[in-house]
Order: sequence, then structure tokens, then C-alpha cells
Amino acid sequence: MAIVISLKTSISDAKYIHDKSQSVPELTPRSLQQLQTLSEKRLIAVARDGKKIIGWVISEPLANRVFELGLGFVEKPYRGRNILYKMLELLVEDKGSSYVFATFEPRIMQSMREEFGFTSSSLKEVILISKGRFVTKRLSSLSATRRVTSHLKEKKAIYGIRGPKQP
Repeated sequence: MAIVISLKTSISDAKYIHDKSQSVPELTPRSLQQLQTLSEKRLIAVARDGKKIIGWVISEPLANRVFELGLGFVEKPYRGRNILYKMLELLVEDKGSSYVFATFEPRIMQSMREEFGFTSSSLKEVILISKGRFVTKRLSSLSATRRVTSHLKEKKAIYGIRGPKQP
């Protein structure tokens, strides 16, 4: 069956993503309410094989025309097929907006640079461009704070940014 990628998601899709992301240690889960809101605003790209969700990426508003790309996931049997990048293409179309992301994988930073024109950045620059929201949203949830702390103990975060510089 062909893989279909779209921004059309339902409340039940948001629930599935919420539940699945709770069980993937590499991800920093979002609340069901956050995912439902992003779904309504068409800020979740989903990949499906038939009716089965096999991957997703979200674009979270942080500040005026500044979005964080995150919670990216593709089921193992489907990895290596550029599914993640096809989902990202749907989310980074607005050339007037800025996009940020964090990863622990240098190969992801390299791919984001090559495929989407991201540049390496610092946590300080990401905090400034997001008007602090990049950090404060992580502090608003105890489970997110624990997950991020756990990630940082194991690996060093790499930050990327794309788009016009914000004042």
C-alpha cells in the first residue's frame, strides 16, 4: 500500500500520537490537549500506510511566526524511506516564518541542513528567537522536564534554526 502524508488529522489521531509518544523514551511527550489543538490548526503532519499511522511530526507555535518542529517519529519498519522529510516538507512551507528544532543526533542536523537549509544554532539563540518559550514550555510539565533532563544526561543537544532572524 502507498504511504500517504497529510496535515489532515483527527482527534483520535491526536490521541493515538499522545499514547504512542508516552512509550517512546526518545520523545518528549505533549499533552493530549496540546496535540488536539495542533491537530485542529493542521500543525501535525501524519504518515499513514492504509489506515495505520506510521509516523508524525508536529510544528508548535512558540512566538509570532516562530515554530518548533518536534516529536518526530517513524515506525522502525518504515525508516530510511524519507518519510520524516516528506512530513517536514508540509510543515516548513512558510518562507516568512522561522523554525527551530533540537536533536541529539548529528545525522539529523546534517540532513536538516542539507534538505531544508537549517543552520546550527545555540540554545541561547533558540531561546531568544522564541522569546523564551522554547524553555518555558519544557518547564511547564514535570514529565517533560524529567524526560528532557534524562536526554541531556546521555547526550548533548544540537539546535537548528531556519528562517528570518527575529528582532
